[in-house]
Amino acid sequence: MPIYRVLHSYVHLGRIGVLAEFGCDSDFVAKSAKFRTFINDVTMHIAANAATDLESLHAEPFFKDDSRTVRDMLDEASRQFREGICVLRFVRWSVDDYERPFESTSPRSPAVIYRIGHR
Repeated sequence: MPIYRVLHSYVHLGRIGVLAEFGCDSDFVAKSAKFRTFINDVTMHIAANAATDLESLHAEPFFKDDSRTVRDMLDEASRQFREGICVLRFVRWSVDDYERPFESTSPRSPAVIYRIGHR
């Protein structure tokens, strides 16, 4: 189990948002620019491909290099950083996921949505 956990977010054009938790074995790696670039690429991939769980995420061809899967990229990052690197969990939101207007009392997301000025 990783010792250090890092949250990273990515928002694409104000329409798709991803919040992902990554794990690694040291704060040295967690704070490095190369690790930050890597986790940004993974969150961008989640935004682009809409994986539903970790298993499906790992099996998907990586959006920047479709000859390798996300699992291959995580394994490569682990070798490069010489420690365990993993995606622990993630959530993806899209404004297009709502089939009902904002006034609905039961959104599909677990989050509660309030509009400014709406009571």
